[in-house]
Amino acid sequence: IWHNDLHTDNIFVDENNPTQITAIIDWQSVPVYPMFLTAHPPSLVEYDGPKPERFVQPRLPANMKEMNTRDKQATKEPFLAQTLWIYYETQVNKEAPDLPRAFKYRETVQWEICSLIGSIFDDGEPYVQKLLTELAREEVWEKLVGEDDHGRSRVSCPLEYTQDDLEKYHEEYVKWERDVERKARVFEEVGVYTGWNGAVSPGDY
Repeated sequence: IWHNDLHTDNIFVDENNPTQITAIIDWQSVPVYPMFLTAHPPSLVEYDGPKPERFVQPRLPANMKEMNTRDKQATKEPFLAQTLWIYYETQVNKEAPDLPRAFKYRETVQWEICSLIGSIFDDGEPYVQKLLTELAREEVWEKLVGEDDHGRSRVSCPLEYTQDDLEKYHEEYVKWERDVERKARVFEEVGVYTGWNGAVSPGDY
Protein backbone atom coordinates (compact mmCIF):
# COMPACT_ATOMS: atom_id res chain seq x y z
CA ILE A 1 0.00 0.00 0.00
CA TRP A 2 1.55 3.29 -1.09
CA HIS A 3 0.20 6.80 -0.52
CA ASN A 4 0.99 8.41 -3.87
CA ASP A 5 0.02 11.99 -3.02
CA LEU A 6 1.94 12.77 0.13
CA HIS A 7 2.36 16.53 0.43
CA THR A 8 1.88 19.12 3.17
CA ASP A 9 -1.84 19.61 2.45
CA ASN A 10 -2.47 15.94 3.23
CA ILE A 11 -0.47 15.77 6.46
CA PHE A 12 -1.96 17.06 9.72
CA VAL A 13 0.29 17.87 12.66
CA ASP A 14 -0.21 18.83 16.28
CA GLU A 15 -0.50 22.62 16.49
CA ASN A 16 1.51 22.62 19.71
CA ASN A 17 4.10 20.17 18.43
CA PRO A 18 4.48 20.38 14.63
CA THR A 19 6.89 17.45 14.62
CA GLN A 20 4.03 15.17 15.73
CA ILE A 21 1.89 13.87 12.84
CA THR A 22 -1.74 13.43 13.88
CA ALA A 23 -3.31 12.29 10.60
CA ILE A 24 -2.68 11.64 6.91
CA ILE A 25 -5.64 12.14 4.57
CA ASP A 26 -6.51 11.58 0.89
CA TRP A 27 -6.30 7.81 0.79
CA GLN A 28 -9.05 7.28 -1.80
CA SER A 29 -6.68 6.63 -4.70
CA VAL A 30 -4.05 4.63 -2.84
CA PRO A 31 -3.01 1.59 -4.92
CA VAL A 32 -1.86 -1.86 -3.88
CA TYR A 33 0.98 -2.62 -6.30
CA PRO A 34 4.36 -4.33 -6.24
CA MET A 35 6.90 -1.98 -4.70
CA PHE A 36 8.92 -1.57 -7.90
CA LEU A 37 5.86 -0.20 -9.73
CA THR A 38 4.53 2.28 -7.20
CA ALA A 39 7.30 3.41 -4.83
CA HIS A 40 8.55 6.94 -5.41
CA PRO A 41 9.78 9.83 -3.27
CA PRO A 42 6.83 11.89 -2.00
CA SER A 43 6.13 15.30 -3.48
CA LEU A 44 6.87 16.61 0.00
CA VAL A 45 10.60 16.27 -0.72
CA GLU A 46 10.64 16.50 -4.53
CA TYR A 47 11.88 19.70 -6.12
CA ASP A 48 13.02 21.08 -9.47
CA GLY A 49 16.78 21.03 -9.58
CA PRO A 50 19.79 18.74 -9.38
CA LYS A 51 19.74 16.09 -6.68
CA PRO A 52 22.76 16.20 -4.35
CA GLU A 53 25.28 13.40 -4.31
CA ARG A 54 24.19 10.52 -2.16
CA PHE A 55 24.60 11.22 1.55
CA VAL A 56 26.64 14.38 0.86
CA GLN A 57 25.43 17.31 2.93
CA PRO A 58 24.78 20.42 0.79
CA ARG A 59 26.70 23.53 1.79
CA LEU A 60 25.99 27.21 1.40
CA PRO A 61 28.56 29.21 -0.59
CA ALA A 62 31.34 30.90 1.35
CA ASN A 63 30.31 34.36 0.10
CA MET A 64 26.75 34.04 1.42
CA LYS A 65 27.10 37.06 3.73
CA GLU A 66 28.16 39.27 0.85
CA MET A 67 25.04 38.51 -1.22
CA ASN A 68 22.07 40.82 -1.45
CA THR A 69 18.71 39.73 -0.02
CA ARG A 70 17.38 38.44 -3.32
CA ASP A 71 20.45 36.33 -4.08
CA LYS A 72 20.49 34.97 -0.53
CA GLN A 73 16.90 33.81 -0.90
CA ALA A 74 17.62 32.26 -4.28
CA THR A 75 20.56 30.39 -2.74
CA LYS A 76 18.75 29.25 0.39
CA GLU A 77 15.78 27.70 -1.40
CA PRO A 78 17.69 24.96 -3.25
CA PHE A 79 19.93 24.48 -0.20
CA LEU A 80 16.93 23.77 2.03
CA ALA A 81 15.33 21.54 -0.61
CA GLN A 82 18.53 19.52 -1.03
CA THR A 83 18.98 19.25 2.74
CA LEU A 84 15.45 17.86 3.10
CA TRP A 85 16.13 15.43 0.26
CA ILE A 86 19.33 14.18 1.91
CA TYR A 87 17.53 13.71 5.22
CA TYR A 88 14.76 11.76 3.50
CA GLU A 89 17.25 9.62 1.60
CA THR A 90 19.17 8.86 4.79
CA GLN A 91 16.04 7.88 6.70
CA VAL A 92 14.78 5.69 3.85
CA ASN A 93 18.05 3.78 3.71
CA LYS A 94 17.88 3.29 7.46
CA GLU A 95 14.20 2.35 7.79
CA ALA A 96 13.44 0.72 4.41
CA PRO A 97 16.64 -0.25 2.57
CA ASP A 98 14.70 -1.90 -0.29
CA LEU A 99 13.08 1.38 -1.33
CA PRO A 100 16.17 3.00 -2.92
CA ARG A 101 16.35 0.11 -5.40
CA ALA A 102 12.69 0.67 -6.27
CA PHE A 103 13.36 4.39 -6.74
CA LYS A 104 16.28 3.59 -9.04
CA TYR A 105 14.10 1.26 -11.10
CA ARG A 106 11.86 4.22 -11.94
CA GLU A 107 14.67 5.60 -14.09
CA THR A 108 14.53 2.64 -16.49
CA VAL A 109 12.61 2.25 -19.75
CA GLN A 110 10.90 -0.92 -18.54
CA TRP A 111 9.43 0.89 -15.53
CA GLU A 112 8.12 3.70 -17.72
CA ILE A 113 6.42 1.19 -20.00
CA CYS A 114 4.91 -0.80 -17.13
CA SER A 115 3.59 2.37 -15.53
CA LEU A 116 2.05 3.68 -18.75
CA ILE A 117 0.42 0.59 -20.21
CA GLY A 118 -2.65 1.14 -18.05
CA SER A 119 -2.85 4.87 -18.74
CA ILE A 120 -2.45 5.24 -22.49
CA PHE A 121 -5.62 7.32 -22.60
CA ASP A 122 -4.15 9.88 -20.19
CA ASP A 123 -0.53 9.90 -21.29
CA GLY A 124 -0.99 9.35 -25.00
CA GLU A 125 -0.17 6.52 -27.37
CA PRO A 126 2.78 8.39 -28.98
CA TYR A 127 4.65 8.40 -25.67
CA VAL A 128 4.06 4.68 -25.14
CA GLN A 129 5.13 3.92 -28.71
CA LYS A 130 8.32 5.92 -28.15
CA LEU A 131 9.11 3.84 -25.08
CA LEU A 132 8.42 0.60 -26.94
CA THR A 133 10.74 1.56 -29.79
CA GLU A 134 13.37 2.37 -27.18
CA LEU A 135 12.83 -1.02 -25.58
CA ALA A 136 13.30 -2.75 -28.95
CA ARG A 137 16.83 -1.40 -29.27
CA GLU A 138 19.23 -4.32 -28.97
CA GLU A 139 21.36 -2.87 -26.18
CA VAL A 140 18.30 -1.91 -24.12
CA TRP A 141 16.60 -5.27 -24.58
CA GLU A 142 19.75 -7.20 -23.66
CA LYS A 143 20.11 -5.15 -20.51
CA LEU A 144 16.53 -6.00 -19.61
CA VAL A 145 16.54 -9.77 -20.21
CA GLY A 146 20.25 -10.51 -19.86
CA GLU A 147 22.64 -12.40 -22.13
CA ASP A 148 23.26 -16.12 -22.56
CA ASP A 149 26.68 -17.80 -22.60
CA HIS A 150 27.16 -16.74 -26.22
CA GLY A 151 26.54 -13.06 -25.57
CA ARG A 152 23.07 -13.07 -27.12
CA SER A 153 19.76 -12.03 -25.56
CA ARG A 154 18.28 -14.80 -23.43
CA VAL A 155 14.87 -14.03 -24.91
CA SER A 156 14.26 -12.59 -28.36
CA CYS A 157 12.57 -9.21 -28.40
CA PRO A 158 8.99 -9.59 -29.68
CA LEU A 159 9.00 -6.04 -31.06
CA GLU A 160 10.21 -5.16 -34.54
CA TYR A 161 10.09 -1.79 -36.26
CA THR A 162 10.93 -0.73 -39.79
CA GLN A 163 12.74 2.53 -40.42
CA ASP A 164 9.45 3.98 -41.66
CA ASP A 165 7.81 2.94 -38.39
CA LEU A 166 10.53 4.60 -36.34
CA GLU A 167 10.29 7.83 -38.31
CA LYS A 168 6.49 7.83 -38.03
CA TYR A 169 6.48 7.25 -34.26
CA HIS A 170 9.20 9.83 -33.76
CA GLU A 171 7.19 12.43 -35.68
CA GLU A 172 4.06 11.64 -33.66
CA TYR A 173 6.01 11.85 -30.42
CA VAL A 174 7.43 15.27 -31.31
CA LYS A 175 3.88 16.53 -31.92
CA TRP A 176 2.69 14.99 -28.65
CA GLU A 177 5.55 16.54 -26.68
CA ARG A 178 4.86 19.94 -28.22
CA ASP A 179 1.19 19.77 -27.22
CA VAL A 180 2.06 18.69 -23.69
CA GLU A 181 4.28 21.77 -23.39
CA ARG A 182 1.44 23.93 -24.69
CA LYS A 183 -0.91 22.49 -22.10
CA ALA A 184 1.63 23.16 -19.34
CA ARG A 185 1.99 26.78 -20.48
CA VAL A 186 -1.79 27.25 -20.42
CA PHE A 187 -1.98 25.86 -16.89
CA GLU A 188 0.86 28.14 -15.83
CA GLU A 189 -0.79 31.22 -17.33
CA VAL A 190 -4.17 30.36 -15.81
CA GLY A 191 -2.50 29.76 -12.46
CA VAL A 192 -3.60 26.21 -11.70
CA TYR A 193 -1.64 23.16 -10.67
CA THR A 194 -1.32 20.08 -12.88
CA GLY A 195 -3.87 18.11 -10.88
CA TRP A 196 -6.57 20.68 -11.60
CA ASN A 197 -9.83 19.04 -12.69
CA GLY A 198 -11.05 22.00 -14.72
CA ALA A 199 -13.51 23.32 -12.14
CA VAL A 200 -13.64 27.09 -11.64
CA SER A 201 -15.18 28.69 -8.58
CA PRO A 202 -18.04 31.15 -9.23
CA GLY A 203 -15.93 33.97 -7.84
CA ASP A 204 -13.18 33.36 -10.39
CA TYR A 205 -15.44 32.71 -13.37
